[in-house]
Amino acid sequence: QGNGPDCGMSPPLAIPHGLPQLIATYGTPWPYVDRKPAWEMAILDTVALPHALPYAYGPTEVYRIRGHRLITQRVADILMACLADGVPKDRLAYGGMYCWRPKRTRGELSTHTWGIALDLDPARNPQGRRWDGGERMVPPSVVRRFEDAGFVWGGRWGLPDCQHFQAVDGY
Repeated sequence: QGNGPDCGMSPPLAIPHGLPQLIATYGTPWPYVDRKPAWEMAILDTVALPHALPYAYGPTEVYRIRGHRLITQRVADILMACLADGVPKDRLAYGGMYCWRPKRTRGELSTHTWGIALDLDPARNPQGRRWDGGERMVPPSVVRRFEDAGFVWGGRWGLPDCQHFQAVDGY
């Protein structure tokens, strides 16, 4: 397969900007409000992780991740590259990708509804807490890996969400 953590890494995502491009790229969930299993079948993919990660909400480990079929393998590759970079597993505590829900701050659907967002180590990176670069928050190398791959990091927002990475901008 290769010799380094970048082996097999894809070029940066050409991520959509705003809701119209988000829908054009990842699909529209609204017709599925009463048929969520059909939405999940249409857009989601499950990818096995070569190395388990801690689950952020329990004493178990995560061996598979589930998200939008266009990005799930890329997310798995980035997480494994972070491990290869020496990021401790507990700093990559998996908080999930897909969850049909509204945004916490507005009535719009969350990017988690599309399975195009990832939360990491939410206990140490709660929404609203500014990133301090310290040992308690998402490591700079993780932010760099995701941003280099084209993801948007919530730590740069006016209301920071340092645990959050997403494959869309402007939404």
